[in-house]
Amino acid sequence: MKKSDVPVNVLDSISVHMIDGTRVDISIAEMTASGVSHDDIQDYINDKLITLDSYIENVDFYVSVDEVARLVQPMTDLLLKDL
Repeated sequence: MKKSDVPVNVLDSISVHMIDGTRVDISIAEMTASGVSHDDIQDYINDKLITLDSYIENVDFYVSVDEVARLVQPMTDLLLKDL
């Protein structure tokens, strides 16, 4: 899966590494906890990454293991129910 295909609802945080050596950390978990919708978070991230593209060296996406497990578990249970 490409990083650009990771749904924002499974992200915990993003670290944006700038070409000048600085790093900007964005806590998706904090934004969600404060009531910001996933759509608004996605729009914010996309806008910032596009605007700052020429200054960005690398972007690290950190997924929430708990959220991924919550999403995957029902499918896993369904697939394994007859084993």
